[in-house]
Amino acid sequence: MRLVSALADTLVAGLQYDAAPRGRLITLGEDALVALAALAERLPEHWRAAPRREELLRQALTARHFFESGKQYVVQDGEVVLLDEFSGRMTPGRTLTAGLHQAIEAHEGLEITDPNQALTQMSFQTFFRRLRKLAGCTGTAWEAADELWRVYRLRVVRIPTHRPRQTLYRAPVLVRDGAQKWQRIAEEVARECALGRAVLVGVRSVGASLALAERLRAIDCPVRVLNALEHAREAEIIAEAGQAGLATIATHMAGRGTDIHLGPGVAGRGGLHVIIAECNDSVRVDRQLAGRCGRQGDPGSVATYLCLEDELAERQLPDRLRQLLDERAKRWPRHASGLATLAFRWAQRKAQHQAFLRRWSVLRQDDWMQSALPFEARART
Repeated sequence: MRLVSALADTLVAGLQYDAAPRGRLITLGEDALVALAALAERLPEHWRAAPRREELLRQALTARHFFESGKQYVVQDGEVVLLDEFSGRMTPGRTLTAGLHQAIEAHEGLEITDPNQALTQMSFQTFFRRLRKLAGCTGTAWEAADELWRVYRLRVVRIPTHRPRQTLYRAPVLVRDGAQKWQRIAEEVARECALGRAVLVGVRSVGASLALAERLRAIDCPVRVLNALEHAREAEIIAEAGQAGLATIATHMAGRGTDIHLGPGVAGRGGLHVIIAECNDSVRVDRQLAGRCGRQGDPGSVATYLCLEDELAERQLPDRLRQLLDERAKRWPRHASGLATLAFRWAQRKAQHQAFLRRWSVLRQDDWMQSALPFEARART
């Protein structure tokens, strides 16, 4: 594994192999195959065959291009700990399959662990279907109403809020590149804090949270950071997130289920200001973040930044559409946000549909296995 990982470090993307972000596909070129064949005799016997050693190299390159420390995983106490895609929390004990976890360990220079062997498996959908009674309460179930009915035969009932919401949604801001986006966000955070408001910024990775915090500290803006590395202090950080003049930067783990109480005088200055710095693949995740303000009738506001270099745009938006938005942003920056909003919403719907198809495929496979091998039903009779 380490030999192949070292080889991956020497290969040049676009010359010796291609990496396609949208499908997370690695295509090896002739030069890469020749270099890999030269290592064959030095590999363990069960990895020497061409198909197996090529798969090993693809996993090593996948770990470098599509898995980033602080985004999909963190290194803690010498181990690779995966991060939950939606909550941003660490998931100890979970590992990636097909040698990918070991490829990340080799890339990080850690001790390579033995792959876990699955004796049996069950999807979350199949697990929840086994419960006699199934129900739940969430502020963002309406977008998933169709899937909840198709999978669980559960209807979604909308309940009015206890008090009318006063949240103000500002027009989304389109920026062309990441550097411009983070600079504008830092300026907005500092401006709102100077007005005596509390600010919550939602980002997608540990790295982004630390980089933005550094920018804010450089301009003497009080800031707290909540990410997977600070999970033990989540309750403490969230308890102070509503204080006047304080900025809190959080990954997806923003203390869900806990109200952010506004400090003295904050409500009169506009309440909590939420900034969605990076649109997520799921609209529900963005709405959950926006829902951190305006609780129980409190005032609040939400600002959204749309960046053409964000992960969602690069994976889901066609290149020609991104070029069109870039040209619009150059010529008519104030009028380009409307088209960009439609484009990003389309990208989110596309990503959500792809995620649903993956979940549906797993569920259909579970259903087929149960019908083809009904051992459990026989045992009950």
